[in-house]
Amino acid sequence: MILGCCPFVGDSLKDTYDKIVHSPLNLPKEVDPELKDLLKGLLCKDPVQRMTLVDVADHPWVVRDCGSIPRTSCKCKSGSSQKENQMGSKSDTNGT
Repeated sequence: MILGCCPFVGDSLKDTYDKIVHSPLNLPKEVDPELKDLLKGLLCKDPVQRMTLVDVADHPWVVRDCGSIPRTSCKCKSGSSQKENQMGSKSDTNGT
């Protein structure tokens, strides 16, 4: 873990799952703002809003020290088409 602890910990496995689904992400105030943004994007509860691999590969915290990750390394699709596909498949299953 980047912060040395898990973001959601409960007294039991069920309690941990409940916290993952329902509890807000609380990060220490001393955490770098770009890292906070990345972690919030990765741990977003809404899968449609959650960061894609492309979003992560292009995130300022990820590219800060070493530059961009080549697309051939992460075998990414474009971020917008991935999100459009996710939203399209969701509406298809809902009959809309």
